[in-house]
Amino acid sequence: GDHRDLHLSIRRQRQMCIRDRPMLLQALALREELLGPCHPDVAVSCHNLGILFFMQGQLTQAEELLTRALSICTQTLLPTHPDIAMLQQKLSFLRTLLLSSSFNQL
Repeated sequence: GDHRDLHLSIRRQRQMCIRDRPMLLQALALREELLGPCHPDVAVSCHNLGILFFMQGQLTQAEELLTRALSICTQTLLPTHPDIAMLQQKLSFLRTLLLSSSFNQL
């Protein structure tokens, strides 16, 4: 029961990711064009796309997008804003995964 439900849930999430990718790419491009490259809404698009890439196993692309989102947030938000801490935690986790996958390939 539970194991099968989890498998179906993961499969549904991956299908949603594949379907949502063009929309998220378009949202990022539009926000950059309309708001400029350093607007907080661009950071939101970078975050969303980064999470999608993470879910698809594209860790390097996810790291690039989350790093960009963090950079924008540190430039536009107060240092105590919760989004900064959240992005730092996600990047730390992601970089740990990248290091371990690089290590495993040796």
